[in-house]
Amino acid sequence: MNIAPADFSVTSVRAKDVPSYLSAADAGLSFIKPCFSKLASSPTKNGEYLACGLPILINSGIGDSDSLTHESQAAILIDDFTEQDFDGAWNAIQELADDPNIKAKARATAEKVFDLNSVGAARYACLYETLLT
Repeated sequence: MNIAPADFSVTSVRAKDVPSYLSAADAGLSFIKPCFSKLASSPTKNGEYLACGLPILINSGIGDSDSLTHESQAAILIDDFTEQDFDGAWNAIQELADDPNIKAKARATAEKVFDLNSVGAARYACLYETLLT
């Protein structure tokens, strides 16, 4: 797999411009070094990518990433950082990016898994209720 420098860009933008830049992308990449502290984390960027309609390519062993790929039609999981795994993931993410419904699928996943009102607030309320009783 060879990705030419002309096929991607790395830039710094103001926070208010981030959604526009993300929406112009074809996919989001979120590779995080697996370690003990990341077992219980949920990378914010995964939800942000999905909310902007991007399919995501993420690595396993980071918080809810593994389960996220089972719940979503817009996420590809890479288990190992081998050339063979990258080639397979690259092909899979290109297929997702070519899906005319991928933006809707990605946004639906973001709402189902990360929405603050319907998911986050309800989970916190349940947690506090459990702790207080």
